[in-house]
Amino acid sequence: MAKLRNLMLFLFSCLCIESPYSSCEEIYSLKQGQQMRDEEHLLSENGIFKLGFFNPSYSSDYYLGIWYSKLPKNPESVWVANPNYPIYESSGVLTLDNEGLLKITHNGGQPIVINPNQTVLSNVTATLLDYGNLVLTEVYSNGRAGRVLWQSFDHPTNTLLPGMKLGLNLKTGQSWALNSWLSSQVPAPGAFRLGVDRGSADQLILWQRGDVYWTSGVWSNGGFQMAPDLKRSLDVHEFRFVSNEDEKYFSYNVKNKSTISRWELNSWGQIVQFTLDVDGTTWTNTTTSPCKFNVNYPNAVCIEQNHTECRNGSELLVPKKGYYKETKLKYFHYNSSLALSDCYHSCWNNCSCIAYKNHFDNGTGCEFWNKDANFIGNENFPAIYILELGNNKEGTPTEGGTREDSAGSTKELWWIWCIVAITPGPVILLLGYLCYRRRKLGLLQQDEGETSQDKGLLELRSHIFNKVNDNIKRDRKKGNEVQLFSFPEILAATNHFSFSNKLGEGGFGPVYKGLLQDGQQLAVKRLARDSGQGLKEFMNEITLIAELQHVNLVRLLGCCVHEEEKMLIYEYMPNKSLDSFIFGLL
Repeated sequence: MAKLRNLMLFLFSCLCIESPYSSCEEIYSLKQGQQMRDEEHLLSENGIFKLGFFNPSYSSDYYLGIWYSKLPKNPESVWVANPNYPIYESSGVLTLDNEGLLKITHNGGQPIVINPNQTVLSNVTATLLDYGNLVLTEVYSNGRAGRVLWQSFDHPTNTLLPGMKLGLNLKTGQSWALNSWLSSQVPAPGAFRLGVDRGSADQLILWQRGDVYWTSGVWSNGGFQMAPDLKRSLDVHEFRFVSNEDEKYFSYNVKNKSTISRWELNSWGQIVQFTLDVDGTTWTNTTTSPCKFNVNYPNAVCIEQNHTECRNGSELLVPKKGYYKETKLKYFHYNSSLALSDCYHSCWNNCSCIAYKNHFDNGTGCEFWNKDANFIGNENFPAIYILELGNNKEGTPTEGGTREDSAGSTKELWWIWCIVAITPGPVILLLGYLCYRRRKLGLLQQDEGETSQDKGLLELRSHIFNKVNDNIKRDRKKGNEVQLFSFPEILAATNHFSFSNKLGEGGFGPVYKGLLQDGQQLAVKRLARDSGQGLKEFMNEITLIAELQHVNLVRLLGCCVHEEEKMLIYEYMPNKSLDSFIFGLL
């Protein structure tokens, strides 16, 4: 019997090692003084939900979250404890301290308190319920559970589970609302927020950056008047809207407890209702959105926007893999709090914008391209959202984004046909001549531009190796000379300016940590393109910084110039600067 038991334990340990999503460190409650480490999980009673640390879309940042135990990364999570405070390494530890506070401790940062302002007069325990709610409960001396002191259902992120509330507590001011993620890697609140109308109307409101983006219509006869899609699954779900002097909220439940369902507010401002199929792995979904999908462009971004002087609603932004050659027609928004939907909004309202994509590797920030930039398709590059003309209501191409009056187009006047018959010859000759002249002029300008740029780089190289380094050699050792780094060398050193290599950002632009092939560490200051600084001003700045070098100052190693890119290369300070020791961390 003992041999059989030992064999079973051995086989179980092998299964734990082989399965990437299993864990032999499962606990079912967290008591005061206990810890849950990165490799451990808090499991609900019947193993439906799991609480633990995860890195969304395999990013380098970690978060404490809840997900379906048998559906790892599908979705990533249904709740996140620390959406605004990522853990930069897999070093997180969850603790329930003696004061009843749930704390995340990690290397290199202050503790993150999940339930601040908590007052506990007795013993408490944290448990995860089978419907996905993490609760902090009083425990009486006889071991019986008391009242719930705190619960994750009161602090939703982007997912509404059965039994959760979407609304307001009119007595305490508690608000229950969904917030879209910034991106698939960043669960911090994004551009969209879903809640109930704070006024007298019993309806849902979707806000985009504080402005009303969509309303459901008033609740009537078990549904919302302007959102019939939300009540399609009446055979599976039960919906309710409560409005009294204490509370005002919407919620739903499943009629069969075996049904697994969730609502998600995605980063494009769409409310998606998911229900798990009987196969246990596939989700069926229904999408509610003020934007109507174009069946001819299923991958196009679908966000409702107002018409502008240059956008009449027929334009679409479609993701395509490739790149643009003309970097001079490119500009950036370095704000890491911008989602792709914010990039879309900016591009839509800028008549010169023809394309955009996220700037940082984690899906935040924006890059834009202006008119006349030429796109080159390549499946090895990430997707860029490119402006295209869509189709009209009949599904036929709409030339130039405009629509003609079909009645007017059928009026055929004889004198129009006469003009049409006479004019093609001269017009074609004139257009041919103009195209020839324009092409010739464009080639000349391109040659002049390339010559000008090459001349500028030669001037910079001469400036560094003659004037700057000659001045340095008079007073310093040869090892202090300023170098001219190549752009591919800097790209390789910074991992293509990866977000995980970013050290910070100032008025000059972002700063990245780099590592050369010989093992030397760098700090790369990337000049913001909207700074207005030209090559001459850049050379003067290099001269000034190089001549001010001192043993107690961070050393300028060199610079890099590539097309519109200008960068200063400094030595990397692993122990931070002197001011952090004198003044402390702010």
